[in-house]
Amino acid sequence: MSAVTKFIKLTTKFLEDYNKDIAIKIRDALQLSEEQHTKLVETLKVDELVDMRKMSRRGNGPVKTRTPTAYNLFVQQKIKEIKAANVDLDRKQLMVQAAAAWTAAKAEKAAALALEAADGTTPAAPVAPVAPVAPVAPVPTPVAVPTTPLTPTPTPAPKKTKAPKA
Repeated sequence: MSAVTKFIKLTTKFLEDYNKDIAIKIRDALQLSEEQHTKLVETLKVDELVDMRKMSRRGNGPVKTRTPTAYNLFVQQKIKEIKAANVDLDRKQLMVQAAAAWTAAKAEKAAALALEAADGTTPAAPVAPVAPVAPVAPVPTPVAVPTTPLTPTPTPAPKKTKAPKA
């Protein structure tokens, strides 16, 4: 458990205890009915200050889940295949074999693209058609406007210097 998580849990516990004491003191001082006291306790109830599962490590809001990359998807599938063939492998060995398979598949794909480009049958990378660009009107250049202060600024008095003694 991280120090931040411990701090949040301790703070939440402290606030719950403190709010119970406050609610009792307010009930006694104002002679509240049970219904009013229950409403006060509900108002002072401290929920979990921060749901740690929904917070990013930097603490700046909910974590945004990214879509898996091609590598992530490939490795996930490859691990399933390798695990089905070799049940006794540990997670580290599964990752090593899946990463090696990714490298081999990547090299195979690059070789196939290079072969296609050398044959001239298909381009190595398809070129998307470029849409015509509409002419853009020139932006007028801003004119410099002299700024004068609204109130005159006093000019400093000249410094008096002593005449040199002869």
